[in-house]
Amino acid sequence: MTNKNYDLLVVGSGIVGLAHAYEAKKRGLSVAIVEQNASCTGASIRNFGFITVSGQSSRDTWRRAVYSAQVWRELASLANIKVLHQGTWIVCQRPEAVEVAKAFLQTPMGVDCKYYPLADYPTLEALGHFNIESLNLKNSLGLLYSPHEFRVESREAIPQLANYFENELGIDFYWETEVLSISGSAIHTSNNGLNAQRIVLCPGSQLTGVAKPFIEKYDLKLCTLQMLRVKVQDGFVLPGSIMTDNSLARYLG
Repeated sequence: MTNKNYDLLVVGSGIVGLAHAYEAKKRGLSVAIVEQNASCTGASIRNFGFITVSGQSSRDTWRRAVYSAQVWRELASLANIKVLHQGTWIVCQRPEAVEVAKAFLQTPMGVDCKYYPLADYPTLEALGHFNIESLNLKNSLGLLYSPHEFRVESREAIPQLANYFENELGIDFYWETEVLSISGSAIHTSNNGLNAQRIVLCPGSQLTGVAKPFIEKYDLKLCTLQMLRVKVQDGFVLPGSIMTDNSLARYLG
């Protein structure tokens, strides 16, 4: 039994847990992360890897998204995380989508974004942004472009972050270690005992276990979003992250 002491102990090594650990370490706290698996296995490595700013709810949510993107850019460089796509193109296929795109540009969140009507496509193609034929854009009405977004490969980025935090920032990781109980500042795990002034639970989609007493008073439900990876022809590269105008309906901004 080690009974080591920390300023902050984070339960869960997904992106939410890593974010809390990183922010605490930047503030000079001693930090440990406890993860019941040998590596992160949850939604953090099974998502698209979009660092999405545009379309978030205005005010605080948008402000946090802008800050998150800034942190991601800093860490991508430090942890050698490859940025696969820079910028997002939203294909407007309906007149209503064109109206929403143009209205969005009039808000503070639309700064540096731009709308391109169908007539501008040949110019964009000539500049090497994309191929109209390969992206099947002939029947679309316009494109909303945001330079603020980028995309990483989640399956690679999350382990790279954990490795950087452990080896460069000095954050302790306890892999294959399950938290069995929490009593005040004492944490009893399957491998050892730990103490922390602050404890942050980041259980992901696991609504049972040690987190249950803290979250059962909330009516939480798991979403049913499914991810799909499509194999494309060799050499095909997207000009950035691509979204359909359906995405305009799911983002509150």
